Amino acid sequence: MEPNITKIINMHEFTVSELNKAIQGTLEGKFENIRVRGEISGLSKASSGHIYFSLKDNESLISAVIWRAISNKITFDPEDGMEVIIDGNIKTWAPASRYQIVVNNIEIAGEGALLKVIEDRKKKLSKEGLFDEYHKKELPYIPKCIGVITSGTGAAFRDIIKILRERFPINILLYPVLVQGKGAPEQIANAINKINKLGDGDKTIMEKNILIPNLLIVGRGGGSLEDLMAFNEEIVVRAIFDSEIPIISAVGHEIDTTLCDLVADCRAPTPTAAAEMAVPEKISLQNDINNLEGRLISETRKYLTLLKEKIENFSPSAPYMLFENKNLILKDKSNNLKNYILQKINNIKNDLDKKNILISSITSDLYKEKIKLDSILQKIISNLKNVLTARELSIKTIPDVLHKKIKHSLELNRMSYLGPSGKLESLSYTNILKRGFAIVEDDNNKLIRSIKDIRKNSDININFKDGAIKAKVND
Repeated sequence: MEPNITKIINMHEFTVSELNKAIQGTLEGKFENIRVRGEISGLSKASSGHIYFSLKDNESLISAVIWRAISNKITFDPEDGMEVIIDGNIKTWAPASRYQIVVNNIEIAGEGALLKVIEDRKKKLSKEGLFDEYHKKELPYIPKCIGVITSGTGAAFRDIIKILRERFPINILLYPVLVQGKGAPEQIANAINKINKLGDGDKTIMEKNILIPNLLIVGRGGGSLEDLMAFNEEIVVRAIFDSEIPIISAVGHEIDTTLCDLVADCRAPTPTAAAEMAVPEKISLQNDINNLEGRLISETRKYLTLLKEKIENFSPSAPYMLFENKNLILKDKSNNLKNYILQKINNIKNDLDKKNILISSITSDLYKEKIKLDSILQKIISNLKNVLTARELSIKTIPDVLHKKIKHSLELNRMSYLGPSGKLESLSYTNILKRGFAIVEDDNNKLIRSIKDIRKNSDININFKDGAIKAKVND
């Protein structure tokens, strides 16, 4: 079959440049945003900062370039043989009919390569001391507000909220971030830094009286090594290390361990466990407070009772009460005697009045007897008053007498202790040092009693009355 000559003659003729430009427009337009997975081959780093390499699979390869502006942002060192995933677009060089991928982002792919990067990064950060225990900050016992940095729609945040509500309802500040993929490390680190700067001259925070977190929980639920890679990025690790607010890392499940877990002040195996670590159980805390309150009241009552007993034992009221009782008895007997005498006189007078005995002599005698009895009564009353006055005076002098006796007894005891005290003072080793002697000890501060206890070339301590020196034994 012969070709259609007319049709061929009517086809548009391209110049080489026109064809290359047409191909360029087609390639660059169709493959403007692509994502490619492959193995790095023939990597070369130019002095300008650009990185050139090929991306290959089992059957073919394609050229790629990472310009300096992008290469400076890479968080790992690309190597030959490393499996990666790149985002970029196709660019062509029409004069030479060449095309390549211009890389906008590059990520490690493959678990083996990821583990190697994590291990290299771990060694580097460990040498800088970021994982040292003495940098760890203590968690507040009862936080006033907890900041949670995680995905706002993930199960991790729901688990944290549930546990906090059950154990100890508390103020929570959610800072939602991406927890995997492009941009996740930057968002997490930025969230940590921003929460640490809350309240620094922020009028909105002060005016609205917003509580600033004094504890942070950073994490997410479980996933593959690639999913958790954001929590192994250096930018996140350094943000946690620089945080002035204590941080609990709660990344993945119990078997997952990230670099964030190593640098955080406390590591929780799961987000649920992080919530349990963050706050105590309110019911248990209330029970402890009630028990402590009961014990405090009981001990206070016991102490007050004991103190009252001691005060009563030292009170001078006991001797007064003793004599007061005696005084009451004497007064009672005096009143009884007076009443008895008056009763007798009244009885006699009544008998005389009833019998109407008008014998003047008897009346006179009786009157005289009455006068005598009144005199006796007055004397008895006077004597009783004198006795009571003497008793009261003697009672008032009892405290002074007791004070003098106690003071005298203490003085005798003090004098009896002066002798033994002087002897002990004279036997004190400090007085022996004052007389020119010295105490020799080995470098373990053990007393050297004999020259046999001294080792050659050993250090010794020589103590004088006014100080100590170190010496070295040569022979």
